[in-house]
Amino acid sequence: MESLTSRILRYQQTGAEREAIVRDVARRVYEYPRRKCRWDEEVSSEFFARVFPKIQGMIERFKDVGRPFESYLASMLLFQVRTFAHERRKRELEWEVSADPMICGMELAESDGSSGASPPPSSVCRPWEDLDPAVREIFEVEADGIIRLLPAKRRFLVACLKSAHLLSDGDVAAIARIAGRDEAALHAGVQKLRARSLDRSARLARFTERRNRAFSELRLTDARIVREIDPQRRRELEERRSRYMATLRSSQDMIARIRLAPSHRQIADVLGIPKASVDSTIHRLKRRAVAFYAPRHEEYA
Repeated sequence: MESLTSRILRYQQTGAEREAIVRDVARRVYEYPRRKCRWDEEVSSEFFARVFPKIQGMIERFKDVGRPFESYLASMLLFQVRTFAHERRKRELEWEVSADPMICGMELAESDGSSGASPPPSSVCRPWEDLDPAVREIFEVEADGIIRLLPAKRRFLVACLKSAHLLSDGDVAAIARIAGRDEAALHAGVQKLRARSLDRSARLARFTERRNRAFSELRLTDARIVREIDPQRRRELEERRSRYMATLRSSQDMIARIRLAPSHRQIADVLGIPKASVDSTIHRLKRRAVAFYAPRHEEYA
């Protein structure tokens, strides 16, 4: 019976028996991990699915240097098995670490819009009759949901524009109606404030991604350290852990410094009032809010 090596060399010259050769090589690829590694059918099938697209390239690249194709194939499959096993262990470890409640909690925090990347669902548009009576009194909202006193309107607008990066178009429409402002002009002002926060939002997203990636790698490295028995490799992992920890701290420090809320001067420019007026308005708002929402220390005892 003609050897597989001879058939492959003839195929390289004439292109004959391509499908039959690929089929014979594929059978050897599938049997290799079951015979050499004692892998079960599921893992062997996963390995086969990974290697099968590479069979044609193996056949094309084979050179007759005195060794049969079976020897060449065995060396290639040994490399593929080691790579596959390493990646599979890494993937299983990632799945294990991803079940950590700390990581799950972080993913939930990122998905609720708290990073500032996208506005959360509107909270300003809900019916004003459902608002806390203290909020009604702070902003002097009348029974029909309209603010008529000019100082109260200023307080309300300043408070809303301080969160311009979170306002939806529906929020802006509701704010304009309640404060008696032109909706188009207010919307233009909010858009202006949003545009000024785009760079900060992009920086926040970058540092948040860097922090999350460092935290994930830190947890994976911790899991590898527990399993590692080689002292040299363990020291390398501990050094890597220190680098991830430093990245995590620096990223978190940068995140804490980034403020998406517009500055007092930017709010003043949009409303056409002095910056000092915005400063004093926010100061008075804080004092009024403390009076209505005094902390109840017994809740934290």
